[in-house]
Amino acid sequence: MNKPKLREMVLVCLILILMGERITVGTAKTIEKHFHPDAIEENEVRAVIGENHNEVMGTVAKWGTGMSFIHFDSHPDLGMPSFPPGVWHTVNNKHPHWARSAEKFTDIADWLLPLILTNNVKEVIWVAPAWSLQFQEGSYNVSIHGTPPDIVFSSSPATVLDYWASSNLTQGRRKNKTLPVTSWFGLKVVRHNKPFSPASQAYVIDVDEDYVTCDNPVLNAVVGMVGEAVAKDLGEILAFLDTPTELKEIVLSKDQTRLDGFLKEFPENTTFPNFLKWFSTWDGSKHATEEIFNLADIGFGLPRHVLTMTGLDRGVDTLRREVKRLVDVHGPPRGVSLSTSPGYVPHHLHHQLHSKIIAALDTVFPRVRLATQPPVGASVLFHDAGGSFRSGVVQKHMFTNAIVMKDGVSIRVPWDKIRFVGTEEDVKGL
Repeated sequence: MNKPKLREMVLVCLILILMGERITVGTAKTIEKHFHPDAIEENEVRAVIGENHNEVMGTVAKWGTGMSFIHFDSHPDLGMPSFPPGVWHTVNNKHPHWARSAEKFTDIADWLLPLILTNNVKEVIWVAPAWSLQFQEGSYNVSIHGTPPDIVFSSSPATVLDYWASSNLTQGRRKNKTLPVTSWFGLKVVRHNKPFSPASQAYVIDVDEDYVTCDNPVLNAVVGMVGEAVAKDLGEILAFLDTPTELKEIVLSKDQTRLDGFLKEFPENTTFPNFLKWFSTWDGSKHATEEIFNLADIGFGLPRHVLTMTGLDRGVDTLRREVKRLVDVHGPPRGVSLSTSPGYVPHHLHHQLHSKIIAALDTVFPRVRLATQPPVGASVLFHDAGGSFRSGVVQKHMFTNAIVMKDGVSIRVPWDKIRFVGTEEDVKGL
């Protein structure tokens, strides 16, 4: 690199540092050339932290095949993704870099199925909190018939199939008699505090922070449009229905007589005064009405459980004990994935919950190798307790902080205090 360009890069770096931004000098390839983020020592456990849960998929895919996946979450995340044909080609052929192309097309509700289709995961153990009722407790053998995306699900027992009903109906439920089984996985659904064991010693511990306390942004959107009282009545009405289509049509038609006849089909002594008042005054557009019912159809099926701070501490301790039991009984996992889940963790609890969970995980895994943080051996600039910049070398990863070596002394540095990552030459250049 010529000197003018080097001076320009250093100047930009210094400006970003003063602005409080964390940066990486050079390209990702430069860092990879000097360090080996995928390598671990004997007493380390691989780990990855993402915001949205699907962001950890590519890292988990590197941890092995045939793994048991222990999923602490308020949601099962086993939906059917919508991939372009080229992405399905990489998944179906188990291309070594399938996750690179698939990651951008997954979301928080469907990121697990690609890991199953590529044989990275052969068993999912969903550890569900008490408020998450999408599946009944039990063990299921789930078969996938056909070649994605033209697939149908079957299961023994069959009680979980409603979860994939839209996919099965889209493809034609009868096809599962003729389409060959191309993949399968074991599914165990357990509530927390119930004993369970992974089928494989190669297992992953996966934690979504909404496992401890869970908001429902879809339902919140409905409340924002119609109010808490109307949403409560609407939820009770929809609980009686297989589909909201007829009620939506009645609201769109503003037909009071038809609504009265519709509500007569409900059990005696069920009245919905707030909904009826809203119906009589609602003058929203067709688009707004359809949005309310589409969101309500999804939102009332999703869990919501907002805790107090005391409940938060109990929930985190329950999670810590579950994870510690797994490690004590089955040995260290292939890796630990963690999602902070903004939007599904109640906003006012988000920061406290994350701090408590990573502190709890530090007690179980005192030495990890975080895929998303500056690699061990990298030189860094960081803010010390007094706010001054210091330099050092990353010696060890923990969930909460880096252990940085400076002049023969190990210093704990919170990850958010690190402002610059690079080689020793990079840091000397600054």
